[in-house]
Amino acid sequence: MTRGVRNPVLIQTLCALAFFVGTAVAPVTPARGAQAKQNTLKPPLQPVPFSHRRHCEKNIPCVLCHQTAATGETAGLPGADVCMACHQSVATGAPSIRKLAAYARQHKPVPWLRIYRIQDFVFFSHKRHAGAKVACAACHGKVCKSDVLKLEVKLSMKFCIDCHKASKASLKCNACHTLSM
Repeated sequence: MTRGVRNPVLIQTLCALAFFVGTAVAPVTPARGAQAKQNTLKPPLQPVPFSHRRHCEKNIPCVLCHQTAATGETAGLPGADVCMACHQSVATGAPSIRKLAAYARQHKPVPWLRIYRIQDFVFFSHKRHAGAKVACAACHGKVCKSDVLKLEVKLSMKFCIDCHKASKASLKCNACHTLSM
């Protein structure tokens, strides 16, 4: 059974340790390490080519495709049905759209390869950040200029702490981490 940490001295010690260790690159699991390394070298090949730039040029808001970005803890990756809401009549003959249509017909998820990922011990709420009017580009970089999405911003504890300091947001450890043993 997991118990919450109630000792304030222990909490302060854990926070200090987490801060100093976390300001360096956070450790990654081997599976994530391989993907993180791949992202910094070149973007992974997605199952369907997608250009954020082309969609941004059409003034399509991020939340149209990432439907839970403003209301949920995660932004979510769009399913084929979301794409097909527009692509029933837009670029229907393109091979990539035909592939999306097949995913939608078969009710299969598009096997998107995640580009941005945070560590399991970090809690991040898209809803909370959207409510604070943090722009998507603050954490994801200039995706509206990208034809192929790649890791543009290294999400580290230092990155988050610097942003929290600049915006006068909470610096309490339990704002982002669950302190339990």
